[in-house]
Amino acid sequence: MNLDEEYNQQIDNIIHNSENLLYESGPREDLRHLRTYTVDDRDTLEVDDAISLERDGEDSVFWIHIADPATFIE
Repeated sequence: MNLDEEYNQQIDNIIHNSENLLYESGPREDLRHLRTYTVDDRDTLEVDDAISLERDGEDSVFWIHIADPATFIE
């Protein structure tokens, strides 16, 4: 198995098990220490979606950030 096949298999596993990774509610965590990159379009009015990659020992954690501004607006 080459690197591309191994990487694609890992991504497939994550996608198929994604229901275990998604949280609809619960306590929020301050992730401002992460180097975060926006994935919004240049023309967007709200820059509220981003990704980060964090090393955890020999593993990596891929973060997907979806902001929920409505939570903070009354």
